[in-house]
Amino acid sequence: KMSKVEGGQVALQTELKSLKDAIQIAVDDISAVALAQNTLEETVNRTVAGQLAAMQEIQSKQQTQLDSSRDQIEGLLDGLTGLSSNLTELERILKEDISNVSKAVELVGQQTQGPDDLTQRMADLQSNTAAMINTLKDELREVRTVVAEIRTVDMNDPEVLSSEEAAP
Repeated sequence: KMSKVEGGQVALQTELKSLKDAIQIAVDDISAVALAQNTLEETVNRTVAGQLAAMQEIQSKQQTQLDSSRDQIEGLLDGLTGLSSNLTELERILKEDISNVSKAVELVGQQTQGPDDLTQRMADLQSNTAAMINTLKDELREVRTVVAEIRTVDMNDPEVLSSEEAAP
């Protein structure tokens, strides 16, 4: 009977040792999986952080370009507005000059009792000045139209942004 009990104990101890070995292998496998998972998480986190930083840098550069474009457009608008004011002032001065030339032509015409060379030159000057004023008025209208069109551009419109990027 003793040998059967001893044999049973040996078999039980062998089975217990096999079970302990299997548990240790499972623990080692779980540890290896956990380590691999941690390594993967760290890699993913670094990759995501790198991509996020790159996206933020690109966004920052785009915002800087957008701000620069806005500043340039605002400067252009200021310049066009100044040009418009200058053309308006030039128009006023030329009208005054035409008025003075007209008065001079009348005086010369009254003094000479008829058209002579000077009177004709004064009339030509008046006509040329009037043509120049009309040309300036047309240009002033064009400048004002361009300024009005530029002011209606929405700088946040994706089509405006894509056209800016396409034509640097």
